[in-house]
Amino acid sequence: MLTKRTNLLLRKTDYQFLQLLARKQEVSIGELIRRAIDKTYKERLSFTLEQRKKEVAGIKRLWEKIQLKKVDYKSLIEYGRKY
Repeated sequence: MLTKRTNLLLRKTDYQFLQLLARKQEVSIGELIRRAIDKTYKERLSFTLEQRKKEVAGIKRLWEKIQLKKVDYKSLIEYGRKY
């Protein structure tokens, strides 16, 4: 159910393009815009959230591996100073 209204200013050529496309698909210009929002932003957002979850899980696994190993930072620094 549609409950909110907004005004949108378009370039003349963009509006004409939307008119032609709306007629061809037998929908309103508003429906074309709603579909574009769904496809462009909602799909990206869900993909991004899934990717973030995977990345965070990967970082957690790496962090756990690092914490299991005792790293002697002092010897690493001294070794690096040789060069």
